[in-house]
Amino acid sequence: MAMEGVSGGWRITRAERERTGIERFRILQTGDPSHFVFDCVERRAGLPAGDYSQVEIELVIANDAGSAAANLIARRGDWFLPKRPAIR
Repeated sequence: MAMEGVSGGWRITRAERERTGIERFRILQTGDPSHFVFDCVERRAGLPAGDYSQVEIELVIANDAGSAAANLIARRGDWFLPKRPAIR
């Protein structure tokens, strides 16, 4: 996935958004160099009906990986993170 630098981190490029359909994907630095946060919006992804209130989120970049448990909130048929979890 092609990314570009922005203030405080990186985001998916316009060409990559058009190619993948992902609306937003950002990786943002925190005050701790061993932690980061990310957000992703992809409203066209088809999820089967189910309970997504508790999920495990994992992000892998090359040989670096981080994960966090998250509790999602259902709103008007969509699932949202109540806040961005810090990935360790």
